[in-house]
Amino acid sequence: MNNRPNLPKNPLRRDGVSQRQRLTPALAPDQSQAAQVDERTLADFLAQAYRLSKRVNYYKTPEVQSLLPSQNRISPLSSPRSLTSPPLTSRIDGNWQDFFEGYAPVQIALISKTCPQSIKYDYDKLLNSFLDRPSHETLVPILKLWQTSILEPILTWYRNLESYTPFRSTIKGLVNTNLEDPVNQIIAFEQACASQVPNFSLNSVFYTEFSRLFQLQSVLTASTQTVSVSRISVGQDSQPEIDSIFQALSQVHRQIVHQSSRFLEDSLRDRQDHPPHLALYVAMLDVLQPARDDLNRMTQRHLDFFYKKVLQLPERPATPDFVHLCFELAKSHREYKLGAGVRIKAG
Repeated sequence: MNNRPNLPKNPLRRDGVSQRQRLTPALAPDQSQAAQVDERTLADFLAQAYRLSKRVNYYKTPEVQSLLPSQNRISPLSSPRSLTSPPLTSRIDGNWQDFFEGYAPVQIALISKTCPQSIKYDYDKLLNSFLDRPSHETLVPILKLWQTSILEPILTWYRNLESYTPFRSTIKGLVNTNLEDPVNQIIAFEQACASQVPNFSLNSVFYTEFSRLFQLQSVLTASTQTVSVSRISVGQDSQPEIDSIFQALSQVHRQIVHQSSRFLEDSLRDRQDHPPHLALYVAMLDVLQPARDDLNRMTQRHLDFFYKKVLQLPERPATPDFVHLCFELAKSHREYKLGAGVRIKAG
């Protein structure tokens, strides 16, 4: 019965924690959040193959070997020493990286493995140097960083992606929407520095091409817009403008890198005419996936062996959760009969 209304609530009352909520995913070896023995993904293997291909020499054996004297030709039965003979060096014609150029899955994998944080680290160091001694000379390294580390990679990614790839349109949309004003501000800063710093000039060819590909209204191409160098101030008060430019560039760069991973699988499925050598390589990675999954279960097998075989700890029987329930009468009721065996929803 509600004989004592308006009692203060018990400060110790709180929701309980179920057995599932007490589990720590990072410590569970069978969970995806835990550290795995082999955490490499398809993007890791494609990027690794691309970087490794630069170190593998390509040989044009049929044409060159036919021109060599008979005593210098390499036969299948030649000894290993003959492979180091001078004619072998003369037949090197580049590397294997050309086999991966222009292939959308490889290019997307390379984008996904880019580290934007390193650019932020370099920018902070250059900005501190500029703030210590504000001048056109100390601003030039920041301008070069923006071009070589952000704008040029974005332009290269866009060019290397095939036209059928939806990710290409995503890059163009991000740049077209967010970078028109920052790029024009960079051009203005570069024009101001070019008039004050020897051996530095505005890279008008690059910015014209960048604006053309991404359909930006550039001050270099619009006849109605001009940049007045005298209005560009380079000093301590220009830090907010410099920071705003970098934030815009960095945000677009991060978004491109972040979104690239979700386009990788689609780039493999959307194309039906994969180059044979790359199709075999991707198929091999797919066949190796069960072996990697089995390797990643090694931690679970090790724990099972240690607890069950070495320590011989028996498994405890499963026990259901239990709770202590406290009931309160509604203000509109003075009493309510709560019968035995009433079933309560766990919630």
